[in-house]
Amino acid sequence: MKGVIIFTTNIMRSTGFYTDALGLKCQHLSEVFAEFHDEKGNMIMLRHTDSIAYCNSGFNPVLLFEKRNFDETLANAIKYGAIKDGEPVNSESGKVVYLKSPDGYSFALKEFQEEIQEEKPQKTDTSPVTEELQKLFQKLKI
Repeated sequence: MKGVIIFTTNIMRSTGFYTDALGLKCQHLSEVFAEFHDEKGNMIMLRHTDSIAYCNSGFNPVLLFEKRNFDETLANAIKYGAIKDGEPVNSESGKVVYLKSPDGYSFALKEFQEEIQEEKPQKTDTSPVTEELQKLFQKLKI
């Protein structure tokens, strides 16, 4: 995800939610617009609207926030007005919980899991002929 725009009826309340509750960094803030970035460079932009219709989930995407401090972030989200849509679910890739934001749209929190890197065998100095034979064996799956 590069970025997404979300409509809100209250820029300041939403700013507290995204910065204090979810830990995003505010890059720009005005009465009608705000821009936030996460640690991976994803962007959320808020646009003020007077119509609550634009704030309903039919007009907004479901966002997924992957957080290292899952339990603390969940508690902060609830403190700032989010409502859980069920209890957190444990999966192979970590905990996940679905919530409604203070603006009424759905979002999810997912526990950040470090990717396990497969260790590649150390390459030994071999002759070019041996390397070519190894490539041929790999192609032939021998």
